Amino acid sequence: MKIKNKYLLTFCMLALLITTFIVPAQAGYDYIDIVIRGDYLFTDVPPVMYENRVFVPMRAIFEASGVSVQWNPHLGEITATDGQNVLIMYMGAYDAYINGEIIYLDVPPVVIYGRTMVPIRFIGETLGYHVQWDDYTQTVYLD
Repeated sequence: MKIKNKYLLTFCMLALLITTFIVPAQAGYDYIDIVIRGDYLFTDVPPVMYENRVFVPMRAIFEASGVSVQWNPHLGEITATDGQNVLIMYMGAYDAYINGEIIYLDVPPVVIYGRTMVPIRFIGETLGYHVQWDDYTQTVYLD
């Protein structure tokens, strides 16, 4: 009976070790730089490549753009406003609202590393930036 438990313990440890390496690789572990109007955006949680899109912490991108953001954890609702426009998004939802008009996203906001992450191309274009991706340097430019 002891040998059986030893094999079971070894199997569980191996499975845990394998999943530890697989999950971060799917979320994207290569470092991605974000440059807004020539300045690097520094975040406490790194931007990630997820579902072939770059995601950034919502608060960092909005605040760096001078936009106020509110988070309602009970509804999973993100509300961002710049004084003239209001953007509302929901966790896991493919629809967003800009001044009440529905816009469909190709990828929804998600939680990665325990943080609310948003697709930077959608957010950047919504905020009026021209968004460019440099694959060689793994950098997103917002101008």
